[in-house]
Amino acid sequence: MCKAKELTNQFLNLVNEIDNTYSFFTTEQSKYDKMTSDVLHKIELTNFNASDGYKLCKQLQGIQVERRKVKDEMESLVKLFSASKTIKENLLSVQKKIINIEEQQEIRGYKPRVLKEMRVKRTDQNRIQVNS
Repeated sequence: MCKAKELTNQFLNLVNEIDNTYSFFTTEQSKYDKMTSDVLHKIELTNFNASDGYKLCKQLQGIQVERRKVKDEMESLVKLFSASKTIKENLLSVQKKIINIEEQQEIRGYKPRVLKEMRVKRTDQNRIQVNS
């Protein structure tokens, strides 16, 4: 494998990791939003005493603290995620060009211009045999 193709693959893996991380935090935020909704519905739909109300409030506070941590991560990650979309499109385009170059190099030949008696034969993928 050529070095350019290897580096492009590594770069694409990094971009995919950014996408996966963003997706993970989006899912986490959604989970905390649903947990908040569950607690708020419990408060809305049930009767409870002061002790139970305090417990519900503390539960809601814990959920919101964890949600804030996720949102803080998302705030900076969203900028990276936005940039990674454009980078990924460009990398995929470059990757296709690299593959085309490799394919062209595999079938490359040479027709002598001046030394007509010289024959150029391809013996395998990487070697060209020159006979005079």
